[in-house]
Amino acid sequence: MIDLFFVDASTPPLFAVADDLRAQVRVDDVGENSLLMAQAMAAQMHIERVTGRRLTERTATATVEAWAVYRLMAAPCTVTAVGYTDAVGAPAVLPETDWVVRPWGGDMALLRLAVGASAPTLGDDGVISVTATLGYAENDCPEPLRLAALLLTGHWYRNREAVVVGVASAVLPKAVDELIAPYRVSWLA
Repeated sequence: MIDLFFVDASTPPLFAVADDLRAQVRVDDVGENSLLMAQAMAAQMHIERVTGRRLTERTATATVEAWAVYRLMAAPCTVTAVGYTDAVGAPAVLPETDWVVRPWGGDMALLRLAVGASAPTLGDDGVISVTATLGYAENDCPEPLRLAALLLTGHWYRNREAVVVGVASAVLPKAVDELIAPYRVSWLA
C-alpha cells in the first residue's frame, strides 16, 4: 500500500467576505478586511494541516509511477479520474469501471484497480495521475471547524505580535483544539 498525497492548485477561502470576520472581532471598519481575510486564510490552512481535512472544495492531483493500492491521504476525497501515460507516451484515461475507491480505516479510502481489470502498460517515463475533488462543498463545512477558524482569526487579530511584553504568556485558545479534535483524520491522530 502506498500513501497518495494530493497537491492542491489553490485553497479557496472558507470566508468569501469579511462580514463574519468583522463581527467576530467586533470591528466595523472595512479597512481591516484585508488583514482579517489574510488571517482567516492562515487559520483555515492551519486547521486543514492539523486535521488533515480540506475545509473548502477544490480539485487536486496526485502523481505516481507504478500501479499499486493507494491510501488516499485527504479527507473528504472523491476520485474523479485516473489518467496515465501509455506505452507510446500518449495521455490516456483509465475507464471508471477499471478502478474502485473503498472506505478503509475510518476517514481513509483506498484506490485500486477493479477486480478483473489489468494494469495498462506505462511508457518509460509514464506516470499515473489521480484527480480528485477534495474538501467540503460550499456551506457543508462542519460548524465546529468553521467556528474554530473564526476563533483563531479573532485570536490572531487581537494578538498581532509573536510576543506580548508585560502580559502572562498564554497558549493558543483551548477552544480551537477542542473544536477541531473530533475532526482529525485517523492517520494524524
